[in-house]
Amino acid sequence: EAQADTALARLAHRITASTALLLVITMLLICLGSKPLFVREGLMALALLALALFLAVLGWWSSTARVPAVAMGNLLGGFLMLALCVRLAVPERAASMAGARGMLVLAALLLTAQIALGGLTSASYAGLACSGGADCALGEAVQQSGWASLSPWREPVLGATGGNPAGALANSLHRHAALMVMLVLLPLAWAAWRHGRRRTAVLLLVLLAAQIAAGMALSAMALPLPLALLHNLLAAALLAAVLSLA
Repeated sequence: EAQADTALARLAHRITASTALLLVITMLLICLGSKPLFVREGLMALALLALALFLAVLGWWSSTARVPAVAMGNLLGGFLMLALCVRLAVPERAASMAGARGMLVLAALLLTAQIALGGLTSASYAGLACSGGADCALGEAVQQSGWASLSPWREPVLGATGGNPAGALANSLHRHAALMVMLVLLPLAWAAWRHGRRRTAVLLLVLLAAQIAAGMALSAMALPLPLALLHNLLAAALLAAVLSLA
């Protein structure tokens, strides 16, 4: 049954990826065929096409590769495609958040780094490498795992329980980075509220609260797959909400 579910998930993924590729090609043809040319949109559509082709090539190694770099490439490539789609969909607003540009850039960069750390933690089977107590302290995690454990090209060594005890550092950094993201998103939501973007401000706060709750529940419930999927979807929604303010 598990093998059948995996095969079904892979089939759904391939159908979705193929559909996305066709949509990207259609967008690019529309941009190139318009008069006048949609230069900004065309360049973004071209970048989307390059990413889609990169992910298609990377997909050949996804099912057999054991190094986290492949899974992280898929994850970050997908999130970058999402970011470009958001910028394509959201019209440019002249100076609507001009006073908070630095905060917006910082929030987007921190979210991207946090997503990468989450991908590394997951692909390294390190989701349960520390429990959130003293063993998740940064100093303790460095002593236990060492900085070399953060290499995405290092194949994880699984313990008797199926997890990767050497992944404590990635897990710890992911938890600490979550606090940094929260400390940036809270003032960003306040800035969005002051600039009249109140719906997005409220959405940021709701998504942030839901993401924190999902992260805590993931660890407490030993990483159930539906909750892990929700965690990823909330991260995507957070990134989209931040980029919509730019």
